[in-house]
Amino acid sequence: SYSNNTETNSKIISIDEDLVDATEESTRGFLRLLAKALLPQLSLAKYATTMATEVERRTSTDKLTGLWNRNYFNERFREECIRLSNTKEQGAVVIISLDELAAMEKVLSKDEHEKLIVQASNLVRKVVRKTDWIVYWDKHEILVYLTNTQPESSIDVMNRCASQLLNAHPLLTPLVGLCSTN
Repeated sequence: SYSNNTETNSKIISIDEDLVDATEESTRGFLRLLAKALLPQLSLAKYATTMATEVERRTSTDKLTGLWNRNYFNERFREECIRLSNTKEQGAVVIISLDELAAMEKVLSKDEHEKLIVQASNLVRKVVRKTDWIVYWDKHEILVYLTNTQPESSIDVMNRCASQLLNAHPLLTPLVGLCSTN
């Protein structure tokens, strides 16, 4: 064990001495070789980081609407409940069910159905604040978590949201369920 360690140390000293004694050209050659050896690993590390970010984004958002998905909400809401138990803040959880759209699903084409879901999600996004969470809950349901909102205010927000949806398309008639985190 000692001899291997001494051998390794002598190799390091030898390399260090070579670098100190090396000419500028040999140093450039060594650095080129070092760069060629490290470049694939650095490229792979960058690619892995990019892919990890993309996987995280894709697993927390719905591909069609761009809204958060149910898994993301469940995870984040657990954390929010702990936070709310330590503060006096209130929030409201709202489920918007598009039952008319669900009833007509077999008659509509897939493209028309998706177009209406995207339209509904965009309308809801415009009505609520940027700090609120909008979740594509199911094929015909959008969940909204209104942060730091009193129950009375959340009713006003949902009335505006329902009006927007009704004005946009008859199949976007919402049924709304609301509960406070109080």
